[in-house]
Amino acid sequence: IYGLYNFTDQNFEATKNIKEVKSIASITKMFTAYTVIQSGADLNQRLKVNGKSRGHVPRGLQMTRFDLLRAMIISSDNRAAETLANHHPGGFSKFVQDVNRHVEDLSLFDTKIVDSTGLNAGNVSTVFDLTAFLDHIKDNPTIREISNQRQTVISVPKGKRVTKISFRNTNPDLFVYNNVLISKIGRAHV
Repeated sequence: IYGLYNFTDQNFEATKNIKEVKSIASITKMFTAYTVIQSGADLNQRLKVNGKSRGHVPRGLQMTRFDLLRAMIISSDNRAAETLANHHPGGFSKFVQDVNRHVEDLSLFDTKIVDSTGLNAGNVSTVFDLTAFLDHIKDNPTIREISNQRQTVISVPKGKRVTKISFRNTNPDLFVYNNVLISKIGRAHV
């Protein structure tokens, strides 16, 4: 399954099974990021890190939504993704409703999101839908700013001290190419 899409000409140059529905794994996190940004919630608001998923962000810390977005997109942190969904205006179930409303609004007919992390194999899409989604988000300044960072250090106040957490991008192509606009990798569940 693959698709080589020319965004300038708006057409596929090469394809194989682009309408085959598959689990999208961590690519789900781009849908999470989009939904968080579209919610209008304050990106500077501090949220208590929570959730059952594993991740680099320690439970109990207070981190801004923006820093959680950075952790989620750059290093594919599952706990950051879960925290963002849990603190979505209206809670987790409202997050799932909102993300799927965005999917429907964008006419991504073969896409369904059931969690924020991509750990659930029920998060599915096609190359065709993902290309349309990418075309829609490619000019979002927040997503672009975050997704092409090779690494970052986030400083989080913890009492009178500051905890520093380092994140390295999980996409090896970012360390090879200098002109990547948006990056997120995921491994489909087969």
